[in-house]
Amino acid sequence: MFRRLYERGILLTGGTGFLGTELAARLAKAEETSVYVLVRAADHAEAAQRLRAAWQHDQSLYQAVGRQLLPLPGDFTKADLGLNAEALEALRDHVTLVIHAGAEIGFDKSKAELDQTNVIGTRNMIALSKSLPRLRRFLHISTAYVAGRKHGRVMEDELPGERFSSLYEQSKAEA
Repeated sequence: MFRRLYERGILLTGGTGFLGTELAARLAKAEETSVYVLVRAADHAEAAQRLRAAWQHDQSLYQAVGRQLLPLPGDFTKADLGLNAEALEALRDHVTLVIHAGAEIGFDKSKAELDQTNVIGTRNMIALSKSLPRLRRFLHISTAYVAGRKHGRVMEDELPGERFSSLYEQSKAEA
């Protein structure tokens, strides 16, 4: 069930969100590239359905589902992204780039809910990425909110350990 279309493989999380949709649209234009889009779903059919629902406004994206944009049912809040052995082996054989854009952005969520997705989920993505022998790059797309209440230019090594406006900001800084 897990297909490999092209030599170069990309694993994308957050594909059903605003930023992930834009990334998927751009990645779909890359020649000879398979984009595996991790989607919280029970199976491939449900994953494809979720992608098509999220991308119904863009016919080229909608039509690329199952072709160049390959739905991958899983959950990055789980160890090994909740993937079976076949899917993990295929990712290890194929993926050269991981783009982790998935996140919980709910400002009304509890610290535990935010940490499960934003902190533990990111750890899981890093752990899986370390097991990908062909990996050339891991990109974690986050948010300017990691700077909390700091003003002006903020470098990564200057991220605050406190003074956040929300639990969301804190979870993203911790991730």
